[in-house]
Amino acid sequence: MSAGDEGRWLLAVDTALRDAALVVAADADGSLIEGTEIAAAAIAAERPDAALLRAVTAILGRRVAAPQGVVAGHGPGSYTGLRAGAATALGVAHALGRPLRSLPSLLVTASTVDPGPFVLVVVHPAGRGAHHVQAFAPKADAWTHQGAATLVPRGMDPLEVAPAAARIALAGPVEAAVERRAAER
Repeated sequence: MSAGDEGRWLLAVDTALRDAALVVAADADGSLIEGTEIAAAAIAAERPDAALLRAVTAILGRRVAAPQGVVAGHGPGSYTGLRAGAATALGVAHALGRPLRSLPSLLVTASTVDPGPFVLVVVHPAGRGAHHVQAFAPKADAWTHQGAATLVPRGMDPLEVAPAAARIALAGPVEAAVERRAAER
């Protein structure tokens, strides 16, 4: 990033995963500048917003200019986790006088895979052995969802709801058996 582009970045907070929260700075084109993953144990040891604010403050302290905007992941995910992330993002956006937007967390995971001529299925752990699953199709240089996210209950293979030819993107700690089956596809 050149010095002239210093002010062209976004701050993002995503707390959809049960086992971690993410606070990242992304370039105007969506490229990762820096990021912090906060383990659930660290969040549980204190108020959730305190751990998030510490990570946000650290990123803001290393940047010369304020972000162009703030983005919050809106799930699906844990209600309490999403609420903490949304409140943190809203407070930062308000304090900096910047716009706040939200994105589906499964789409954010999909965006980490380059679009190609295939269907992509994203699997997030949902807690208690369940999973959130959503399919995405390529559209130009990005992904577009194919229907709503599905909550797959404990005991059911989340890959059973995925189209047979789909590529699989896993986020967060999923069971080893799911990882193995995804790698075999």
